[in-house]
Amino acid sequence: MDLYTIFLLMCMFAIGSARSVEEFGAVGDGITDDTNAFLKTWDAICNGVQTIPTLEFPAGKTFLMNPITFSGPCKPKTITVLINGNLVATTNFEAYNVTGRDRWISFYNVNGLRVYGTGQLDGRGKVWWTACPEGRCPRPSILAFIGCNNLLVKGLRTLNSPRNHISIVGVRKALFSSLHLKAPGDSVNTDGIVMYDATNVRIEDSTIETGDDCIGITSKVTTLNITRVNCGPGHGISVGSLGGGGEIALVDGVYVSHCNFTGTLNAVRIKTFPGGGGYAKNIWFTDIELHDSDNPIFIDQFYPKFFLDGPDVKISDVHFTRIKGTSIRETAINLQCSRALGCHGIYLTDINITPSKKNPPRSKLTAICSNAHGKALRTSPAATCLLP
Repeated sequence: MDLYTIFLLMCMFAIGSARSVEEFGAVGDGITDDTNAFLKTWDAICNGVQTIPTLEFPAGKTFLMNPITFSGPCKPKTITVLINGNLVATTNFEAYNVTGRDRWISFYNVNGLRVYGTGQLDGRGKVWWTACPEGRCPRPSILAFIGCNNLLVKGLRTLNSPRNHISIVGVRKALFSSLHLKAPGDSVNTDGIVMYDATNVRIEDSTIETGDDCIGITSKVTTLNITRVNCGPGHGISVGSLGGGGEIALVDGVYVSHCNFTGTLNAVRIKTFPGGGGYAKNIWFTDIELHDSDNPIFIDQFYPKFFLDGPDVKISDVHFTRIKGTSIRETAINLQCSRALGCHGIYLTDINITPSKKNPPRSKLTAICSNAHGKALRTSPAATCLLP
C-alpha cells in the first residue's frame, strides 16, 4: 500500500466512521445488560481523534440499558448517535438509586450532538405507574438533554415513559423533528416534551400521544417555535405551569402554529400558580385545528384550583389566531386571569369553534373571562367578556 493511500485512509478515519456498540461488547439480546459497552463506546468517541464520529445502535437488535449519562465536553465538535436498534429500560428500581430516579438516558454538556434513527426507546413505564401512582415517588424520563447546544434530534420513537418522554434543560439552539412519543392517555404525568431554560428551540413534524401535556413549557424559555405537531391523547400544549413555590417566571417568544389536537383535555393553554412572579409574554397560537378537544382555549392563573390574592405571573401579549374545530366542553374559551394583575393584550382573531357531535343536541358554546383585557375579532363563540 503506497503512502498516498495510507494518508487517504487516515483522513477518512479522522473525519469519522460509525462505531457500533457491538464492537465494545454489547450483546443486543434484550436480556443482557449492555450499559458498560455503551459507556466504553462513548468514551472512545468522545475522547477520540475522529472529527465527526458516529455511535451506532444497529438495527435488528434490542439493547437492555440501565440509567446512563453520556457526558461531555467531547473533543469532536460534532457527534452523531445513530439509534436504529431498540433500547429497553431496566425495570430494576434499585439501578436508578445510583444516578437518581429522574432520567433514564441523559446527554450532559455535549455540544454539536446529532441523534437520529428509526429505533424505539421503551421506558417500560407500566411498572412505574403501578408502583408510583400520582407522582408519589420519583419516576424517570426516557431522554434528557442537559446543557447541550446546537442539538438535533430526529426520527426517534419513544414508548411508555415512566414520566415525561423528553426533558430539555439549559439548551441553546436545538431542533426536534419527526418524533413519535407515545403512552396511554390515562398514564399520569407522561408529558411528551418538557423544557426549562431553553433558547432558540424548534419542535416540528411530530406526533405526541401521552397522558399529560404533549409539550410543557416552563420558565426561562425564549424563542420557541412549535409547528406541525399532532397532539392527542394528552393535555395539549401548555405554557406552564409557572410560578410554583413563588418562582419568578420568564417566558418570552413562544410560537405555536399548524398544530392539530385530537381528544385532548386541553388544547392551547397557559397555566400559572398564584403567588409567583415574573412574566409570560409574546405568545402566539395560530392555525390550530381542534377535534373534540376539551378546554380548547384556556388561560388558568389559579392552577391547580388555588384562589389566592397576592403577587402573580404577569401574562401579556397573547394571540389566539385562526383556531377552528370542535369542543366537547361548552366553555370553549376560558380566560381566568390574576385578580391582582389581570391579563393584558389578549387577542382573539378568526376563531371558529363549534360543538362536538359528542355534545348534547342544541349545545351552545360560550366564552367566559375574568380580569382579561384585550380584543376579539371574528370570534365564535363571541368573547364579549373581554375587558378593554
